Amino acid sequence: MEVFGRPFGGVLIGCIFVAPHGKTDASGDGGHARAFEALEHVVQEGKNSIAAVVLEPLVQGAAGMRMYDARYLRHARDVCDRNDVLLVMDEVFTGYGRTGGMWACDAAGVSPDMMCLAKGFTGGMLPMSATLTNMRVFDAFVGGAERAFHHGHSYCGNPLGAAVAREVLRIFHDEQIVARAVPKAARIAAAFEAMGELPGVLRSR
Repeated sequence: MEVFGRPFGGVLIGCIFVAPHGKTDASGDGGHARAFEALEHVVQEGKNSIAAVVLEPLVQGAAGMRMYDARYLRHARDVCDRNDVLLVMDEVFTGYGRTGGMWACDAAGVSPDMMCLAKGFTGGMLPMSATLTNMRVFDAFVGGAERAFHHGHSYCGNPLGAAVAREVLRIFHDEQIVARAVPKAARIAAAFEAMGELPGVLRSR
């Protein structure tokens, strides 16, 4: 969003923003079909200069909690594959069971080329983040010093943060946090459906 990027405008690499979905149309999908059609067009046109497509899977968090169907993530994966462009999933907001599965992209059955993690990593208690990549991206930095990825920050490999992150994963495993989210999701969906039947309510989701 512009409010976050404006102070750093002079040092950021060029980014292309696909038009937001706009108002709900006759399809009932909030215009997401049009947005992902625009994404496909932009990627096809710029595939020789575009490095990656970056998405928040299923939910645009900072953009206003705008939710969209998993089929659009599958469409984005297909578009990136056909045009040899990397797909990056920003799971900082959606990861760690917040959308039902451990990762939001699980709902679409797709794997990104890169995944960004933070916040839920340590239960929000300590600064810790990670960028996961597939072997294609990792191998690009293997070799001599001229290929090394030199960028980092003071918290890289922070042992206290790593210990807390490991403990969070243990809790998720031992207490079956993600599995227990499934029945909760059904109850929440039923509650929203009931609210949708109340007089004066036009839509609930």
